[in-house]
Amino acid sequence: QIPGDHSLWDFGGHVHLDRRAPGEVELLPSSISNFCKAFEGQSAFFARSEIQELGSRLQKVARPVADHLRPRAHNSGHTTLVHGDFKGANYFLSAQGTGCVGIDWQWTGPGIGATDLIYLFCGSVEDEIVEDYNRYLKLYYETLKVEGYSDEEFFSDFKVAALDYARWAFSVRLVGDTPEKFQKRAADVDVNLGYFRRHVPRVQWLLQLVEDFLPEAESGRLFFRKRSE
Repeated sequence: QIPGDHSLWDFGGHVHLDRRAPGEVELLPSSISNFCKAFEGQSAFFARSEIQELGSRLQKVARPVADHLRPRAHNSGHTTLVHGDFKGANYFLSAQGTGCVGIDWQWTGPGIGATDLIYLFCGSVEDEIVEDYNRYLKLYYETLKVEGYSDEEFFSDFKVAALDYARWAFSVRLVGDTPEKFQKRAADVDVNLGYFRRHVPRVQWLLQLVEDFLPEAESGRLFFRKRSE
C-alpha cells in the first residue's frame, strides 16, 4: 500500500490523457492514417484500411481508458508505485549480471504497473522480448504476487495501458513521421528517444495490439470494477 501522504504525483506517468494538452487526442485519426500511408512501403501491414482507420476508434475510447488507469477505488488493489518514464536510458544494470539502479524519478507516483511495462516494451527492449511479451507479463505478475489481483485483471490492465500508450504515441511522438526520419534516428541513436521512434517493426507491433485490444474496450468488457459497484 502507498501512504496517502507520499508527496509524489497524485498518479505517476506523463503519457496519461489527463497529463496531456487539450486537443491532442483530436490528432489521432489523421496521425495514424498519415503514418500508415507514409510507411506502406515498409510493410503491407500499414496498407490495410483497418489499420489506417484505428485512429478514430482509439479516440473514442480514450476517456474510459484514461479513467480506468487513474488510481481510484475501482483499482485500489491494482495500484503500485510506477516510475513513469520506464526506459532503458533510466536504468543501469550491474556488470556482474545482477542488480539494477534506476534514475530520473520525475514522473513517479501511484499507478498501474502495466503502464510501465508497455512503456518499456515500446521504448527499449529487443524484438524477441515483445514477440513473446505474454511470457514477460506472466513473469512480472508472478513476481508481483498481489493478493486479490487476478492474472485476468492484470492482463486487462495491460491491454488498457497499451491503448493509452498508443494514443499518446500517435498524438505526440509519431505525428508527421516518415521513413526518412526513422532512418536518420536509427543512424544517429539517441537512447532517450524510444525504440518505437526509429524501429518500424515496434510501431507495427503496437498497432497490432491496438487492433487486438480495441473490441474489448469498445464493448466495455475491458474495464474492471469492484464487484460491489
